[in-house]
Amino acid sequence: MEGLKSRAVALVVCIALILIGWFGGNAIQNMSGNLVTTEASGLKGDTVVMQVGTVDVSADEYLYWLTSVCDSMYQYYGITDWTMMMTEDMTVGQYAKEEAGYYASQYAAIRQLAQERGIELTEEQTAVLDEVYHYWCNTYGGKDICDYMLAYSGLNQAMLVENNIPPFLYANLCDQLLGKGGELEPTEENLKAYAKRTKQTDLTSEELLKVYMDPGYGATYEYIDHYMSEQKIVKSEAYDKIDVAVYYPAVMNARARLVAPDVPESSSNE
Repeated sequence: MEGLKSRAVALVVCIALILIGWFGGNAIQNMSGNLVTTEASGLKGDTVVMQVGTVDVSADEYLYWLTSVCDSMYQYYGITDWTMMMTEDMTVGQYAKEEAGYYASQYAAIRQLAQERGIELTEEQTAVLDEVYHYWCNTYGGKDICDYMLAYSGLNQAMLVENNIPPFLYANLCDQLLGKGGELEPTEENLKAYAKRTKQTDLTSEELLKVYMDPGYGATYEYIDHYMSEQKIVKSEAYDKIDVAVYYPAVMNARARLVAPDVPESSSNE
């Protein structure tokens, strides 16, 4: 089970990846109805399941991440028994909940840190968000297919936009922190301290700078991870009641009830 322990980077999820999950031809429900995730959990979408610092994480948000983690574990590792022990004191289902909590916490922490530092979306980023739904409708060949994909993954139009805000804020945080005069400006002193701290003293100057500046695992990622560790994270009773062994099969059943739109032959052959 060691392969399951490598945590993917969630901070730099881009717009293109928000919709990439189970989509290969599976995916939407009526946009006015419940999400497949909340339907499966029995929770209301606005139920607070976690609080990260001062930011509330709703059931809608958390269950999106939980479902994504479970999808990955099912697809790549063939996990179907969520009660199976992964470690001496943690089941696979409990691990999935922890991973989802980590990703939800990242997004919440980015929002909070951006607010603290006065970082907002640019006009260009706002314009992209305004068009993100139409972008995916065009990409996938129409509104019906796009809506189906959204519902299958536990999203709706509003959540699609909301899920893309933190990556933009993170990019702006990177610019501020790494820029001239920023706390993480790649000065010789900062680079040397980072190399020592992360045990990468064998890298050349060019290699070290590249690693340091990389938003996926470099200095800013480390900065956010440290910031997260300082936040008080409170998990509610609603969180404790989520049993993945019951929840994920219920999600799959809810997905199976979705009516898939007709996919043009040209799209299915691509």
